[in-house]
Amino acid sequence: MAKGLQLASVDWQSPRNNMRHHTAEISTRRLIVRRGQAFDLRLHFLTRGFQPGLDSIYLIAETGPQPERQSGTRAVFLLGLGQPEAKSAWSASYISNGPRSTDVAVLAPAGAPIGRYQLKIHLDSGPGQAASYLLGEFLLLFNAWCPEDDVYLASDPERQEYVMNEDGIIYQGNKDWIQPSPWNYGQFEEDLVDICFQLLDRNLNYQRNPARDCSLRGSAAYVSRVLSAIVNSNDDSGVLLGNWTEDYSGGVRPTEWSSSPAILRQWHRTRGQPVRYGQCWVFAAVMCSGVCACVCWGGG
Repeated sequence: MAKGLQLASVDWQSPRNNMRHHTAEISTRRLIVRRGQAFDLRLHFLTRGFQPGLDSIYLIAETGPQPERQSGTRAVFLLGLGQPEAKSAWSASYISNGPRSTDVAVLAPAGAPIGRYQLKIHLDSGPGQAASYLLGEFLLLFNAWCPEDDVYLASDPERQEYVMNEDGIIYQGNKDWIQPSPWNYGQFEEDLVDICFQLLDRNLNYQRNPARDCSLRGSAAYVSRVLSAIVNSNDDSGVLLGNWTEDYSGGVRPTEWSSSPAILRQWHRTRGQPVRYGQCWVFAAVMCSGVCACVCWGGG
């Protein structure tokens, strides 16, 4: 009788996956992928390779503090032998087999909640020969390249402008005096994506009911509303403290800001203390960076 299948290690193939998912600008050291598009993994085993018909491989993807199948924050799916299935459900397919390794393609549905995911594996080789492992963590983002995703942009020039472009112009003033200012959104700074996911976890809905909040993060409209609210500290203990007076003591004059990363990093460094000070265009710029970096589907 063949010995039960045992996992030795996993190769996330992050450089190649991230390049295909347009996230290599953020990092190639860890897996950051987009929903509705498959990514590849290589599973290495200890004593023998995967034998279809003898072994069953299940993958488990979980996000949030209380993952549940009914809320869409937990999925259990069997490794299949065909191509990844419809983009409405999590699926995994067998690509190729080596003596002690197997390449698989994993597909997150186009409506899956974005966020930090843990990926686990369950190997079943028959009675008394089953084992489960934690493979690790990956980040899942919205996908402006996927037609089934609500944030899909059909135009490549628009994707380059609204998703990939890190620099832009912010306009301030009034109808009689409009002043353009350069702005760095910085959505591909590696720490920005982590800071922006921390922002999502600071919103009031998450504080009241974290499981429900995470389950709603499949909606771009919901995530946008949450980010919009938490950019302003006045109501939601968010990033920036508004100030429309001429007294900016103890902080930075709003007109002196030119970079979202500087603001978001200060908020993170001070453990969530509101950054002093912002006005409308500063709120808008940081909001665009939050959408770009945390969600990667549109910006300035």
